[in-house]
Amino acid sequence: MDAPPPAESKERLKKSPVKKEKEKKESQDRRDIKKLSSKEVNDINKVLKVAKEKESQQGHGHDIMRRPSFSLGRRRSFCCSQVELAGFLASTGVKVVSVDMPPFMQIHAVDCARNAYDSLEKFTSKTLAMTLKKEFDGVYGPAWHCIVGTSFGSFVTHSVGGFMYFAMDHKLYILLFKTAVQRAD
Repeated sequence: MDAPPPAESKERLKKSPVKKEKEKKESQDRRDIKKLSSKEVNDINKVLKVAKEKESQQGHGHDIMRRPSFSLGRRRSFCCSQVELAGFLASTGVKVVSVDMPPFMQIHAVDCARNAYDSLEKFTSKTLAMTLKKEFDGVYGPAWHCIVGTSFGSFVTHSVGGFMYFAMDHKLYILLFKTAVQRAD
């Protein structure tokens, strides 16, 4: 007679919550991509490619596209003061409406938005929003949301340190925020 498998082997057969969440996110990304036209997907890929090329061309200097490293030690900032941050934002034609985000993430958001906006041949709000969302999901973890438009209202709940609402060229408004992800038990 065969004995039933031990309890621990049954546990191994079940998918871990992390794997389930990862598969769920990947399937959601596939659904989002299917909603986009092939032109929009090509535009997103083109923007990401241009950003990576710029990053590799700039070398090892203190460039804006460089991704910050996180550690438990003292956090380094891209800006020494609020004056430098304000100068960077003004030089890129950005007006911050409301923010709850560290300076290095603000710079990353503005730089990514500006590069995407400038590199798109035919601009669509949806393409810019998907580009920012995918960039921030990849760099800072899942559950980032982005709304882009010229006239919209919102009331959102966001994670601490994960909210930025800004205007580019006084006509295009971008809301970027992060929500908490809870594991399904």
